[in-house]
Amino acid sequence: MYKKLLVLATITMCAAQPQGNVMNSTTDCFNFTPIKPYSKLLVQPSHLKSHDGIDLAYYPFIAQQPKATIIFYHGGALWSCGVYHHMAQELAQKHNITTYLFDIRGHGNSAGERGDAPTAEDVYKDVDTAVAFVKKQNPDLPIYLAGHSSGAGLILNYDKFKNHEPKNLSKNRGEGAAVSSGSNHDSFVKGYLLLTPYLGDPETIRKDQKLVSSVRSWIFALQGITGWNLFDHTAVVFFDYPEWLKKQDEHVLGYYTTAMAKATSPYQVQGIFEQLTTPFALWVGDKDEQFYPDKIVACADHAQKVSQKSVNIVKGATHLTTVLDAPKLFDEAITMMGK
Repeated sequence: MYKKLLVLATITMCAAQPQGNVMNSTTDCFNFTPIKPYSKLLVQPSHLKSHDGIDLAYYPFIAQQPKATIIFYHGGALWSCGVYHHMAQELAQKHNITTYLFDIRGHGNSAGERGDAPTAEDVYKDVDTAVAFVKKQNPDLPIYLAGHSSGAGLILNYDKFKNHEPKNLSKNRGEGAAVSSGSNHDSFVKGYLLLTPYLGDPETIRKDQKLVSSVRSWIFALQGITGWNLFDHTAVVFFDYPEWLKKQDEHVLGYYTTAMAKATSPYQVQGIFEQLTTPFALWVGDKDEQFYPDKIVACADHAQKVSQKSVNIVKGATHLTTVLDAPKLFDEAITMMGK
């Protein structure tokens, strides 16, 4: 009892402290200039119910003669905004790949507290809902899970989660789940497409990055020490997107809670890659403002159990321009994994 009281006293003192490691910047966190022409939304959101009844927003881009489908998740504190629409439209129209952009719960036009989730597991079950729904809409097409930055981190966490869950996706999986009755998840998802992935490893993050202004790391430390899920709904990661962008786009978030950060931040990513069996392709720009490309590649090299993988540094690409390059890159990877 004494130890528990001591931990609680420590938590109380830490909670009263201001957020640490604040990094104020006079320059934007990313070079937004190349993507500004693609800010227009091309499709209005549709919605489906997840396992707990929450509305998930998605944006379908349907190819006329599709050869595959992609479920795509956006980057950290963003949503399925215009540049992702441009990417999805090109995938559908020029590469015959039907693409569904999804807003993570608590983001964009999806319901839920902003930047928060009941638990990280609820976010993973949302992915199950998306997979079941898309499979029901496209029963004869392979599905690829794709994500940009933290969206790719979510996919890696989801892979770890699904390997500890029953394979029957029909239980508590929301709309479309009936299609998966008795089915193995791996028969639905053909591969992963990881675009400038956030891997959760501090060694992969540039020391001069300007996106994350501060982290309340003591919350993660205390949860690790105690095993308690206290402060799961407390703001823990703070983002420094430019003011002009936040004024222009009301959906851009300023923080993630602990629960959302855990959902989108891989933990011990080397172990995740070591256990990965689903084929994947990964890309990171050699001019990425957020990550060290060579260290991202080094993490991915731990994936030795997969039958097919492709790990690439894209010459001349930044954190955001990889999204503009994605249609061609994704098509090449799907062709590779389809052989």
